[in-house]
Amino acid sequence: MKIDGFNNISSVTNVSGGVGRVSAAKQSSGAASTVSVSKEAAWISSTQAAASSLPSVRADVVSEIRSQLAAGTFEQSIDMDSMIDSIVADL
Repeated sequence: MKIDGFNNISSVTNVSGGVGRVSAAKQSSGAASTVSVSKEAAWISSTQAAASSLPSVRADVVSEIRSQLAAGTFEQSIDMDSMIDSIVADL
């Protein structure tokens, strides 16, 4: 991708390469560019892919909390007084 100014974006015309390496041909000049991805970036990418396959809501946890609330056995682990004191202190 080539960006010229604020609103002029040219797309990549050719993409090829293996894992962690991409070769792209510039649309305007025909010269090739190479991009290498660090191990950290590859790990982040694989972690994001794994996370995107997970459901956004854990139904098992929601069901367990609901049953605890209904039975009156749910205990919250948040100290509301302490949390409010820290919020007020930050103001």
